[in-house]
Amino acid sequence: MKFLRTLLVFLFVSTLPVMAYSDDAFRLSQDNITIKPGGEVELKLDVYLPKNQHLYIKPASSMSFNIPTSFKIKDQGFAVEVVEYPNGEKKEDDFVLKGRGSTKAGTYTLKIFETEGKAAGSKTYALKLEIKTQWCDSKTNVCFRPNKIVKKLSAKITGSKDTAMRFGASAERSGINWVTSY
Repeated sequence: MKFLRTLLVFLFVSTLPVMAYSDDAFRLSQDNITIKPGGEVELKLDVYLPKNQHLYIKPASSMSFNIPTSFKIKDQGFAVEVVEYPNGEKKEDDFVLKGRGSTKAGTYTLKIFETEGKAAGSKTYALKLEIKTQWCDSKTNVCFRPNKIVKKLSAKITGSKDTAMRFGASAERSGINWVTSY
């Protein structure tokens, strides 16, 4: 009996880090977007974290070994980049966003790009915005397992081709500041 009770407690405690994450923690300003072929659209993504928890926004130095929150749209001719990060605070080698319970902790501004110059039409693309994040307990500084949260978007291509289409699929959005002129 004692073994069974110990096993149940272990199983419950080992799932706590997974239960800490909530799909509702990230809320999109809109889930239906229209975009020009080769164009872009901005979205707001509000973050709600439990009190006494935080996530990593971005590294403050190259010495950071934590996992910052990142965004990706896979293989559909669309890409995403962070335009503006939420206001956080510097904690050692990182910027963190602290939880405020039911009050919004912060807002990301994201830019969604159509990268292939798809033709305008009536087709709706079902996009999956993948959010890779790691939350930590702010009191103990123990971090939960990294998790992936998926938010669904519907994208419709309308209008004429954006003449300012980017170089390739991600030259400007790669996180590297390429020198394009001398």
